Amino acid sequence: MKKWLKLLGIIVGLIIVGLLVAAILLITLVNPNRFKPLIMEQIKQRTGREILIRGDLSWSFFPYLGIKVKQVELSNPPMFKQPYFAEIDSATINVKVLPLLNKRVESSGVVIDGLKLRLIKQANGNVNWQFTIPTSRSSRSNDRVTQDTSSPSAAFALFIAGVDIQDATIEWIDEQKKQRIEIDKFNLSVDNVQLDKPFTVKAHGDVSGKNPNFSGNVALSSQIGVDINQHIYTLNNVQVAATLKQKDRHFNTKWHGQIIFDQNHQTLELHDIQAQIANLALTTNAKMTVIDQPHISGKLMIHPFDLKKWLQETGQDNVALQVGKNMSGSVNFSLGTSLSSVDMQGNMHMDTLQVAKVQMSNVTMQPHMQNGVLTLSGVTADFYAGRLLSNVDIYLNGAEPRIAMQGKLIDVQSAALLADLANNTAKLSFSGAANVELSVTTVGSNSDALMSHLNGRGKMYVNKGTLIGIDLPYWINTAYALTQHQSTPTDDAGKTEFNTLAASAVIHNGVVMNDDLQIISAVTDTRGRGEINLVSQQIHYQLQTTVSQAEQKRRNVFNLYGLSVPLLITGDLHNPHIRLEMDLLMKEVGKQQVEKVKTKVQEQIQKKLQDIVPEGQANELLEQGSKVLNGLLGQ
Repeated sequence: MKKWLKLLGIIVGLIIVGLLVAAILLITLVNPNRFKPLIMEQIKQRTGREILIRGDLSWSFFPYLGIKVKQVELSNPPMFKQPYFAEIDSATINVKVLPLLNKRVESSGVVIDGLKLRLIKQANGNVNWQFTIPTSRSSRSNDRVTQDTSSPSAAFALFIAGVDIQDATIEWIDEQKKQRIEIDKFNLSVDNVQLDKPFTVKAHGDVSGKNPNFSGNVALSSQIGVDINQHIYTLNNVQVAATLKQKDRHFNTKWHGQIIFDQNHQTLELHDIQAQIANLALTTNAKMTVIDQPHISGKLMIHPFDLKKWLQETGQDNVALQVGKNMSGSVNFSLGTSLSSVDMQGNMHMDTLQVAKVQMSNVTMQPHMQNGVLTLSGVTADFYAGRLLSNVDIYLNGAEPRIAMQGKLIDVQSAALLADLANNTAKLSFSGAANVELSVTTVGSNSDALMSHLNGRGKMYVNKGTLIGIDLPYWINTAYALTQHQSTPTDDAGKTEFNTLAASAVIHNGVVMNDDLQIISAVTDTRGRGEINLVSQQIHYQLQTTVSQAEQKRRNVFNLYGLSVPLLITGDLHNPHIRLEMDLLMKEVGKQQVEKVKTKVQEQIQKKLQDIVPEGQANELLEQGSKVLNGLLGQ
């Protein structure tokens, strides 16, 4: 037995010595640079690209046989101005020798340092990541036969202890859209690569972009499974963390889930992706087709979140938005590479929404987007003790957004709404249950432009309310006192109760024009016309108010109370100036006095004529006399 053990030891020793001698001979006698032309020729055949190895190739032996290469450059197609598709400062590949005898490729590691990869899409649509293999028809046929007849069981098994890519830079350049994205300081680590078992991948790097400009960093980890027969790659337990900044905006996001890539069908599936962006939580399942024109479709769930808080945490707080509690919903989507290819429909809900001081609750809507038009249909909300109903179309396929809106307010408490709209600064307002219909359009990307391009129509009806800021009976009494040279009254209540208020309006470039205002109360009957400039916040409005017929009979008055008292409202919309138009008033008074004189003269003439002229001629002479009298009185 001892002899056999001794003999076995001698044999093993001879094998080890033989391997050492072979390795030494390989290193000393075989210059790896002799393989440069062969390597470059093989890569050109496989990729259709020129490869340049500027540095020397060198052997590495301990602990595994390997080769190291420096300064490698892979060219772009000839039509690209950038000379290189990829560059590598250095790469080292170590392979275990003995497993090769059993058709197993076992590597202690692959290390690539200083990779620079440029992915370019030209203005004409050409891309540099498509490789053309310049082989003949017969060779392609032979390759196809070889590929089809070979079986996976006959192939080499693969095991790589690790792949490390260090300090890499990846650039994406889209010359059509003038966009650029760069991943810098990119590091990739892959452990225990085996085609029959999942292996771990980790990566991180800094990212930046132009048009739009942004910067940040991204980290990723996953367990990757490979089905080499079906060409399906599964990323399980994908974990992504990213921080992105764009001017004052910043987004901290994390998401995890499963991704499946089917190489044969060129599809990418996202399963149970759970994403977190600040305080916003999302869940999605989606499928993406990456062949030809990329396309993705799926469903997105938006879990309840505070919209105001999300805007604050992402650095894009809007001071006008004061409250946005418990916003949630779901969206079915289908997205292509252009805005016109977006197809989306969903349901949204928000418990409470407050913009400036205007509040609403129980807000619901059904968003739908198609052909570049975002439609918010079925918008409903509890609104100032009444209801808001609206439909909005936002056209995003033009140079600037265009908005068309149709809406109704039903039994809305107008005083509280107007107070919040004017931030409690309006001097002239009204109360009562208001019913409003509005149909408007506008164009613009900011509030000033939207207001200056506002056009449309509207109408309003208010039942049992109060006109706040003006006492119409007071102004009638004041007008009477002035015409009678009496002291003006001091009992200005500053308000007028009314039974109904009704008006319609035409809106043109932010100016509201109205000519049929009617305010009916127990005491007065008022008509109005004028305009309100929403852009400059100015008002120019005329009122004609009279004592109602019922009040005239009750007070047994006529004189001035039978005339319309003209009032003019001008100036700042929130603090207008109200005054009597005395020149118009005095004209009305003069007309009244002339009419009284005319009536008396006609009565006297008629009485005289009846005494001296036959009855048949009296009416004819009376008509002629009336014409003469009107001429003398300037009528």
